[in-house]
Amino acid sequence: MKILKSLLLTFLITVFSVGCTSKESLSGDEVVAVVNGNNITVDYYTKNLMIQKQAIESIYGSSDIWKQEIEKGKTFEEQVKEMTLEQIINVELIYNEAKNKNLLPTEEEVNKKVEEVNKAIKEDKEYEKNLKEIGIDESFIKRQEEEKLALDNYQKNFLDNTKITDDKAKEYYEKNKKDFYVDEVEASHILISTTDDNGKELSKKEIEKAKKKAEDILKRINNGEDFAKLAKENSDDPGSASKGGDLGYFGKGEMVPEFEEAAFSLKKDEVSEIVKSEYGYHIIKLTDKNQGQTPFEEVKGDIIQILKEQALTKNIENIISKAKIEKKTDILNKIKL
Repeated sequence: MKILKSLLLTFLITVFSVGCTSKESLSGDEVVAVVNGNNITVDYYTKNLMIQKQAIESIYGSSDIWKQEIEKGKTFEEQVKEMTLEQIINVELIYNEAKNKNLLPTEEEVNKKVEEVNKAIKEDKEYEKNLKEIGIDESFIKRQEEEKLALDNYQKNFLDNTKITDDKAKEYYEKNKKDFYVDEVEASHILISTTDDNGKELSKKEIEKAKKKAEDILKRINNGEDFAKLAKENSDDPGSASKGGDLGYFGKGEMVPEFEEAAFSLKKDEVSEIVKSEYGYHIIKLTDKNQGQTPFEEVKGDIIQILKEQALTKNIENIISKAKIEKKTDILNKIKL
């Protein structure tokens, strides 16, 4: 799990339209925050903010989203501005920790990453034009890529040098034993759909026809015909039909309730009666059951990794809590999306 990646504003290699961030005549050199004596400028903050803005609008659209209240007394715009600044501050802090520990990437490593980004940009002229209009230049890209590499180095160094004893791992296992209890089944199914391609329910006559088809297929299975062959020929589930209806392993909570109840009640190699769900009529064949407590030795490595990552999270929280951070609220309030 890339813990530090969540601290970094990802540089988006996607095409987007250009928005407009108002700086209300602010100079790009003005300061929005000071982090342990290092300035975060209006210019750097607004470029990061613009990237966030474009990413969000590409998902939700731009109409009225920014003024919506997402919690009492706070609009979506205000939250995004706060989160963007927090990310920049956190990256600044960890970057400087990496610098103090001689973990910064080499110039050659940074340049290689920048070349990769520039190559991707130049492959789309419209995208390249949009970046220029936003103000994303070579220096910004280089700073972003250097920060990413520095954070990767810091994370790897911390995890590699954090030792977790077997006793600590076993203690975690005993306290969280339920997390290592396996309750899953492997099954195949044949679906005769009762909805159209748009998810709209079929007419009553068509639903009756689908039910009759499912009943006929079940009879053929019970008479000894091959389940997988019938699934390939008849199932309306495109994800599993080509694999003979194979759904692989799944646990509780992953399937619709009717399907789950039927699947978990079957014995190995048993075929269900017809099961009705919102998707249609299912015929389910259970191929395996995997239930029981996973032994400690099988999950020890995973637990050690979990504990290392928890230690890394605490380390980062400690760095942030000790930092001297001054936010320039008067300047920040002038910046609008």
